[in-house]
Amino acid sequence: MTVAEAVDRFRRAANAKGDFGVPARRDHALYDEMADAWRFLDAEGDVGRAAFRSLLADPSEHVRCWVASQLLGTGDSTGIPVLEASAAGDGLRAFTSRMVLQEWRAGRLKPPFLPARP
Repeated sequence: MTVAEAVDRFRRAANAKGDFGVPARRDHALYDEMADAWRFLDAEGDVGRAAFRSLLADPSEHVRCWVASQLLGTGDSTGIPVLEASAAGDGLRAFTSRMVLQEWRAGRLKPPFLPARP
């Protein structure tokens, strides 16, 4: 897999997962795809992490919010404006963004995607 392929894989899975109407088995598989793509990008070092961070400007709010949540959970606050903008809206995505920010401010936020086990 290349960095570009991992970014595309993450985007496709995040958008499909954002449907909220997929069966649980498919939802879990999409999460695994996103986590695998993130782990690959993280393992690629600065280039992979920069490619992941660039998704903060993705047209899809689903993609932007997943990326912002992961970054915030790993100590990178560059995604806060994305989550704040999402939280200002209505619906499930806005509620989720408010909860992510609340957990971060309380010092309890964990990243949605954990590093690969050694």
